[in-house]
Amino acid sequence: MMPESPVPTAQSQEEATSYKSFTGEEIAPVSVVPPPLKPICDLSDRRYDGCEMWGDARTARGANKSSVYFIPPPSQLATTAAATWSIRSQSRKIVGVREVMARSLNLSSLREAPNCTVRRSVPAVVFALGGLTFNYWHAFSDVLVPLFTTARAFGGEVELVATGGGAQGWFLKKYARVLGALSRYAVVDLDADGEVRCYTHLIVGLRGHRDFDIDPARAPNGYDMLTFRLFVRGAYSLPVPPVALPCRSGGTKPRLMIILRGATRRFVNADAIVSAIERSGFQVVRMEPKFTAGMDAVAREVDACDVLVGAHGAGLTNMVFLRTGAVVVQVIPWGKMEPYWHAF
Repeated sequence: MMPESPVPTAQSQEEATSYKSFTGEEIAPVSVVPPPLKPICDLSDRRYDGCEMWGDARTARGANKSSVYFIPPPSQLATTAAATWSIRSQSRKIVGVREVMARSLNLSSLREAPNCTVRRSVPAVVFALGGLTFNYWHAFSDVLVPLFTTARAFGGEVELVATGGGAQGWFLKKYARVLGALSRYAVVDLDADGEVRCYTHLIVGLRGHRDFDIDPARAPNGYDMLTFRLFVRGAYSLPVPPVALPCRSGGTKPRLMIILRGATRRFVNADAIVSAIERSGFQVVRMEPKFTAGMDAVAREVDACDVLVGAHGAGLTNMVFLRTGAVVVQVIPWGKMEPYWHAF
């Protein structure tokens, strides 16, 4: 009878990676201890922190911080170390927002996981509102653009879970069209949610590559800002490409929108500037940015223009509503603002 290959003990499994048969040939062990579970959270990116969980992830509200619990697969519960991260789940870790506590449990801490009251068959993205989003540019740069980068690949089959939303209801209403185009489901206010929602795939945090920009090399499906602009135009039911510029579709003068800021970086001779532009053959549309402006009306008004002009500032964010081939002119005030030419 041929001798059997040795069966390694649990101790030898941890100390060795290969074994020898009776012939001296190296073979794989009969059974191995599962490899250590990779950390669910990554804090290495200079801009944002994020977590991604596959398997059993649960959300639960909290008084100071809402929480997300991850239960590893049964085969790894005994060998996995418990870990906790406090995540600023927006796209820039330097901005103060309500944080989310992400907890990876193990066998000894398993009892701390809340019981599921709702089981969802779609993935979820947990992200923070607040921060600087009262500013129009930051609303796009810090939330809407990175939320697109993070969630768009799910094709609407994803649940958006917001923290810090209690005081940010205005944000959900103002940008409802964009949020509705990203998800077929109502946004969940995690801090007020009485349910323990369980997901098989959950992401915490938003992938923000650069200010008001997307790195296609790092984004799903090679998404870039052109993709985002077309997505936003679709969300606001603007004409889809190919569509001509307004000046080429109606035989009228080209329309130029000038953004007139009311406080800082204000054109002190706005009337003279408008008169000069009109003498050059343009029809001028004056826009005075207002926090209460309805996004549908803003989108339609910008879409009807061929040129957008403004001083460095949040109002130039409206370029996302321009048609392909339109022109944007950013005026950089003289004096210590030259480094900001690439952003607004």
